[in-house]
Amino acid sequence: MPSRICFARLCAVAALVCVWLAFTPSELRAQDVTVEASSISDPNIFDNYSDYRDNIYQLGLFVSDDWDVSDESTLSASYGGSLQLFNTLSTRNYNVNVITLSWITKFENDDDDEDTTSDEDSTSADSTQDDSTKPIIAPVKIKPPVVKKIDSTAINPADDDSLSRAILGTATGSKQFDKVQFDVYDNSKIVTLFGYRQPLGNRMAIAPFFTASYHDFANLEGITNYEFDWALQFKKGFSQNGWFDVTVSYGAKHYPISTSYSDTAHVGKSGHGKNGAGGGLRIVTFELSTPSVAQFVSSIFLHQHFFSGTDISLVYNFFGEPSSIARLIQNQLGNGVGIFNHLGTPTFNSQNEIFDDHYAFRANDINVSLQQTIPWSFVLSAALDAAHKIYTLPAYDLTDSIVASQRIDDRIDLQIGLSYPIMFTAQKNIKPRIGIEFLRNSSNAAYYDFDKSVYSFGVEINY
Repeated sequence: MPSRICFARLCAVAALVCVWLAFTPSELRAQDVTVEASSISDPNIFDNYSDYRDNIYQLGLFVSDDWDVSDESTLSASYGGSLQLFNTLSTRNYNVNVITLSWITKFENDDDDEDTTSDEDSTSADSTQDDSTKPIIAPVKIKPPVVKKIDSTAINPADDDSLSRAILGTATGSKQFDKVQFDVYDNSKIVTLFGYRQPLGNRMAIAPFFTASYHDFANLEGITNYEFDWALQFKKGFSQNGWFDVTVSYGAKHYPISTSYSDTAHVGKSGHGKNGAGGGLRIVTFELSTPSVAQFVSSIFLHQHFFSGTDISLVYNFFGEPSSIARLIQNQLGNGVGIFNHLGTPTFNSQNEIFDDHYAFRANDINVSLQQTIPWSFVLSAALDAAHKIYTLPAYDLTDSIVASQRIDDRIDLQIGLSYPIMFTAQKNIKPRIGIEFLRNSSNAAYYDFDKSVYSFGVEINY
């Protein structure tokens, strides 16, 4: 009940913001602001066999602005904040805050690259389309990715579909705050990225990138790490509104502190029907001593925008064999909950690095997403993600006995969303939206074998 009352107050604040944006002249607000409120019904918030049901209420605030430092350079800043309220498990309530600074300096292309400039012009013109055609749902907007995808907008900030010569960089800082019962998940992260993009001729470019990050878990120091990633991206425009890129990267993660972690594990569950289920608790200890781990990752991204209001994207990710065993804690310890992200709230500090770090498995992952404007100005979005993951850790049954030398998961995630943009001006709008997600994770580790259907509704306010 307290979470519902708090959420009602937050929705009232969002309503006041809605009235304010409807009547405030746009020239008084130079920055872009988005406020989101949503309610999610999830029958399995832990994403495991236990089927713990709860309703989650979310409120998100996003503010961004940019400044032209010169004719060639642009500086951008953004803030994203998200508050998560659990109706039943209120001790799990938490909030995330993310601040990002970025800059990009573009250079005029050589004469033999003039076709690239025309490509940017067509892309810029396309980007001025009515706001109602902008994506409302995407794989990274609904829930943390099944695996850590190489997001083109992250690798190529503020200039995703351009092929011009440019130097760019970003610096991001984030912090997650939890209640004392779950303060083991308190963490902060700093990420810096530097890159250079060089045109190669007619609508082609190549870009090396370097990323360095420090992720601190104050109450789980064995997971604290430094990570360095070297990436090379090739990009090619193949139609007026389409492009693809291929990215190859090598990442290395170093853990400065070795320690052990003990917690109460739920072993079995009476009446659930899984092999070895019997119920009970036991103390389990994990030794976190691996000094470092490295991995090759490659990605292919394809996007096409059609004049009819249709956008199609295809992403394929390959995660190579990790060089050693990553520091990964079994999810049944403390029943960790990841960040829910059905309306685009930040996923910067999700729990994946504790329970499902991509350095702990090799995988093939493919994602197909579609956005279509349909009659009466509704916007339909759909995304299908399929992943096959082979872990470096063994698979256990519900009595904590090893049943296979490697845990293997096959995950299918289908997400469908529908929104109706209510336009005040080209910049101001309100988008009521509903969504449904069907998730099936098939695993030889009984604890991670589950399926569920998640329903959500909410409103997004842009101005």
